[in-house]
Amino acid sequence: RVAAEDVQRTIALFFKPGEVFEVRLLDAVPGSGWNKPRTFVGYFRGSDADLVVRELTTFKAWRGVYFTINPINTAMYARCAARFRDSKTSATDADVVQRRRILIDLDPVRISGISSSGVEHDAAMERANQVRKQLVEEKGWPEPMIANSGNGAHLIFSVCLPNEIDLVERVLRALDSSFSDAQVSIDTSVHNP
Repeated sequence: RVAAEDVQRTIALFFKPGEVFEVRLLDAVPGSGWNKPRTFVGYFRGSDADLVVRELTTFKAWRGVYFTINPINTAMYARCAARFRDSKTSATDADVVQRRRILIDLDPVRISGISSSGVEHDAAMERANQVRKQLVEEKGWPEPMIANSGNGAHLIFSVCLPNEIDLVERVLRALDSSFSDAQVSIDTSVHNP
């Protein structure tokens, strides 16, 4: 099921009308027939929210639907304009035109492939609030978007940085060192733009 209003609101929060972003469907199958699940990608503009919703309703994605949180090169739109196709190639870090957002991904520590329990999920959300408080109230960062990732929490901070990885990787490692423990961890692998 696609929550059209949520998709439209999210796209409006992240992208200006002419900006291009990639949507990636993991372990997805098109239509109602049975096919081997595979990854699909599509390129959309910030003004394409209705098209994203329309396209998403034609797939079942078993492992998730993701989108780039930073705008990518507008030329990528020609690769697969406002539709999904098998992902022979997808956007890379080099395709990101500017880093406008930093993702801090907090998940409960658990066996891979198993959804979090209510208690585990609540622990991740509480830890996200602790991270937010330190960065915003003590360090002067801007107020982030706070999102329920399904199993944990996302903090998404607005920034204006060049398309580079080192600084963000160092920030995530420092946060991991300060806030990760046996119950909740900060994913340091999401440093790429």
